[in-house]
Amino acid sequence: MSDEYVSDAAAATTRMAADRQAGDERLAYRGVFQRMLTRPEIGAAIAALGIWVFFWSVSVPFGKAGGASSILDVASSPLGIMAVAVAMLMIGGEFDLSAGAATGALGILTILMVREVVGASGGGWGLSLWIALPLSLLAALGLGWFNGTVVEKTALPSFIVTLASFFVLKGAKLGYSKLILGQQQVGKLDDLQSVSAFLDDNGTSVTVFDPYGMEEVFIPDGQEAFQVVPPVIDIIEANLDAGADAFAGLDPSVFEQGDKGYGFMVDLFAAEWTRNDHVWDGRDWFYTIGIIAGLSLFVLALYEMHFKRSDTQNPTGLPIFGGGVALATVGVWRLHATDSVAGNWIGALVILAGMFVSFVGWGMWRYRRRASTEQSMDAMASEVGDAESKTGVIIAVGLGIAAFVGAIVVSLWLDAGDSNKFAEKLGISGVGLPAVSLVIGIGVATLTRGKDFTAGGLGWFTSKGWRTFLPSIIIGFVVTMLFFDLTTQQGARAIFFVSLSSLAAVGLMTGVRRARKHSQPLGSALLIATAASVAVMAFFVQSESGSPKFRTQAFTLMLVIAALMAIWAAASLLFEARSAPDHGADRFGVMMALVGSAAIVVGIASRLLFVTTAELEAEIPQAKFSVRILWFFLFTAVCSWVLARTKFGSWTFAVGGNKQAARQVGVPAARTKTQLFMLVSFAAWLVGLLLAFRLNNIQASTGDGEEFEYIIAAVVGGTLLTGGYGSTIGAAIGAFIMAMSVQGIPSARWNSDWRFVFVGAILLLSVVANNFIRTKAEAAR
Repeated sequence: MSDEYVSDAAAATTRMAADRQAGDERLAYRGVFQRMLTRPEIGAAIAALGIWVFFWSVSVPFGKAGGASSILDVASSPLGIMAVAVAMLMIGGEFDLSAGAATGALGILTILMVREVVGASGGGWGLSLWIALPLSLLAALGLGWFNGTVVEKTALPSFIVTLASFFVLKGAKLGYSKLILGQQQVGKLDDLQSVSAFLDDNGTSVTVFDPYGMEEVFIPDGQEAFQVVPPVIDIIEANLDAGADAFAGLDPSVFEQGDKGYGFMVDLFAAEWTRNDHVWDGRDWFYTIGIIAGLSLFVLALYEMHFKRSDTQNPTGLPIFGGGVALATVGVWRLHATDSVAGNWIGALVILAGMFVSFVGWGMWRYRRRASTEQSMDAMASEVGDAESKTGVIIAVGLGIAAFVGAIVVSLWLDAGDSNKFAEKLGISGVGLPAVSLVIGIGVATLTRGKDFTAGGLGWFTSKGWRTFLPSIIIGFVVTMLFFDLTTQQGARAIFFVSLSSLAAVGLMTGVRRARKHSQPLGSALLIATAASVAVMAFFVQSESGSPKFRTQAFTLMLVIAALMAIWAAASLLFEARSAPDHGADRFGVMMALVGSAAIVVGIASRLLFVTTAELEAEIPQAKFSVRILWFFLFTAVCSWVLARTKFGSWTFAVGGNKQAARQVGVPAARTKTQLFMLVSFAAWLVGLLLAFRLNNIQASTGDGEEFEYIIAAVVGGTLLTGGYGSTIGAAIGAFIMAMSVQGIPSARWNSDWRFVFVGAILLLSVVANNFIRTKAEAAR
């Protein structure tokens, strides 16, 4: 190789290094938080957390085991499973408007297959479930293959083809239900639980077998057999309705009927876990340890993906880490060993001290140290003057402080127990109400659209600026009028407090992010100040609230958040942040995050699935959890793995982003899209079975129109309508958001007729938030 080539390669390497140093967006390193913010599901996750906190704060049952079971049940099937499948199809660039109708159609088809032969009292084909389920699955896959093939062969838009399939399925459900059964309801699937029946030697009793055991029922004189034997068996009802004498001369084998697989299938598709039947007095220990261990592992995962590994590990840090873990364990024991206020405070402080020591010890063991603390503080002091000249930092921090103070002032000014309208508190009535609303609308429009003004004075009215300014005034006016007219002083207090607190958090964290661009020590100092403000707000909430959930649960959570922020700030002062990729550290961090998330999920599951003896004695309401939830989690996990880890997942993103380009690089676009349609039909088949075994009867209209809810859940979860971008996990989170709106509104004792207004607002805000977060994160490269 010539020296010329060597020098050229060296020069290219030097340019790449310079580009990275200068922040070339193609080569610049993205930190862990930037990578998280560019994930499709991050906006949905933030929205889900906010909505959960909102409904938890305004309703009593929301957030308890009964409320959680209802949310999980609604979110799992049919909404969640279908939303995940529809999200994969949307990522592939297509829609399926027949998905909702297919759930009911395939459930009806399965029931008709296992009912008695056509012409009997039940109607249907009389097949075993072991045969009917594979046949109905083939029908489902055939439906998906038909939709995908027609879309590919005709080049018609998928919404046209699947809309036609929707009407066909809708008409077929209604037509066949009336043709075979003479009604719009198809069932009952649970009749199959009658396994067999036969007579004893003297013909005076019937032995009934069902999935739950065997029962011998004696037939009194003059009574009909089908009135005595539960559950009713069709053959007895049809042939033996004359009483005990009718059994004479009949061979017992006449009564033998298998359950056609119902006993097994009902446990597979409709089993339930009754919480009050499972007592575990050690549950709270397990729950607390799971939550603390999970959060700690998750924070350590962020450490691993943020800080630079040391060339040689420091063995001194490992025993410090172990000591911190032991100290935190002692704090957990202290919390469970006492019920006094002082004891709880001591336990909490010991846990926080243990967390701080363990995190610092872990960092000392694994990561490269920064300059000495004294040098860091000197650097921070020397750069304060520069930071003050950075108006972005000053504006963000000033906005955060102003909002923080405003939240406290407004909460002290407004009465938490006053149910009168907020306008009365301000003394606004009559003409003053629309006048004030108009002024506020103009102010909002000026703040949001002030840049549309031109320098021509009145010439602005002849320019295009008014086209955006005037709608902003109208929207601000209408929203303000509705707020004044519908909001009580109590509600206004909650809205202002939450809004201003959120604005304060956003402002302060934005200031931290901007300050770190100029000085890491200054950013850490601002983060510590932010943590202190969260702690102050926690004590304010505890002092002002009369609800136990705010005085204990919210107070504790806010203190934990403040502690984690302070620990992260201290670690940022002590250890050097990574400035280049480290794939080994990233893999280890992801593994720790997954283990931590699993620990949190297991801890929460133990809290939801078990009760203690004290709770039973207090006669807490019963809660049930269906196996449908496990089907939902399993289906989401499989689809997420396929989308993220397999060649088919890469093909899905490719054909959704640019079908022709994907074909040119060898992606089987037509086959991939057809398989995605078949995946949606498979999900509809699964949901149809879950509905059939849950309800035992399916209406002909079941599923009609629900495809729009599946699409909304997918879009809320970060999936683009244009294809090529999205997440199945985000779609699952979108289903949870939809379920929370379904359960949260009645739990808060609001009129459930407003649910769709709430869903529409969530859809719009989530899309705007997703785009905003993704754009900002990508622009910050």
